[in-house]
Amino acid sequence: IYDLYSNGLHDCVEVANYGSTILRSCGIPVTVEFNSCYTDLIGRHYHCSVYNDVTDTWETFNPESSLPGDGDWAFAHTMNVYRMTYEARENTPYFLRNKDEVIPQILSDPCSKDVTSYIRKTTSIELPFHTNTENKLAYLATFNRDASGIMPVTWGIIDKDNKCVTFENVVDNAIYIPIFYDGRDCVSFAEPFYVTIKDGNAIVCKIPGINK
Repeated sequence: IYDLYSNGLHDCVEVANYGSTILRSCGIPVTVEFNSCYTDLIGRHYHCSVYNDVTDTWETFNPESSLPGDGDWAFAHTMNVYRMTYEARENTPYFLRNKDEVIPQILSDPCSKDVTSYIRKTTSIELPFHTNTENKLAYLATFNRDASGIMPVTWGIIDKDNKCVTFENVVDNAIYIPIFYDGRDCVSFAEPFYVTIKDGNAIVCKIPGINK
């Protein structure tokens, strides 16, 4: 039946959605996910994921060319991964933002869930935030071959009383640029840094001068 949908030019978005629909009709509870971007590749990728109750893990796969358990076929160099859900989730930027606050398009879907920790090592970090803004959210972005040169990949809630912002889903071995939005303009509020995770704790190394 899959051949009915895969004739001619098609991309990973169609592959993941058609594949999940077919597998769900067979009684297999498959989800659709995508990675926000790669650390060193162009674009992003959509894939399927299914829960393995024997190993207590989520196994990702491309329904056109691989099987669950084939390994990290697409995630050796990925940033944050998001699952597309049927319900709106209150802990997404769509609901957490201030009334007129601009949020990046890639993180604007209220029906999504960050599932990076199912695939990669993650941790939380707290950064100082001393900028005067009405925004409730700040972001961590990374370099990307996008028109702006960077891609926001995860968000954090600004604590204006303690003048800090906490990011819950920080990826291991990644370069981050801390940003917030002033209207539609992307503004950096701290120096870029590199994160490594050791024994569950984040080691943050600043990279001065990169903003220039």
